[in-house]
Amino acid sequence: MTAPGTPAPASLQTFRTLAWSLMGALVVLGAALVFVYDGRLGEEPELWTGAVVVIAAVVLLTLIGAVGYRTAAIVAGTPEEQARTTSLRAFQTALILRFALCEPIVLIALVLGFVTDQGGFLLYVVGVAVAAPGMYVHVLPSERAVARIQESLEREGGLSYLRQALGADA
Repeated sequence: MTAPGTPAPASLQTFRTLAWSLMGALVVLGAALVFVYDGRLGEEPELWTGAVVVIAAVVLLTLIGAVGYRTAAIVAGTPEEQARTTSLRAFQTALILRFALCEPIVLIALVLGFVTDQGGFLLYVVGVAVAAPGMYVHVLPSERAVARIQESLEREGGLSYLRQALGADA
């Protein structure tokens, strides 16, 4: 039981709910864009705008692999409660970082859709179609993501207790 005023411990399900909420915002924004682009929904975007979105996706998704799972290491001998708290913060920070690196793919598509004369809605759909699989793989907490973060936390010999803190005992 936690003391009054202490936040409830996060669980893997809490982080999954957060990730689905972040990803769901793309659908809500798309629904709003239907009204913005009313009458111009079937227009095709210019080829160069789609290429920019795809290139941005490649760059950002590569960057996620390079920095999205890095954390500060837990020092050997760190007390369990402190290690759990540090691990949960690192897990949350890394999750938000990975989302922040996926989201610009959609934002670039959105901006290009307003800057160019045609195909804005379809360009947004392309942006979401390119970003959504990356979000599913990198943002939605999975066994692979937990393992990668735990490995990063424990790389110098300390115990992270991340799985236990998430309620995902292995």
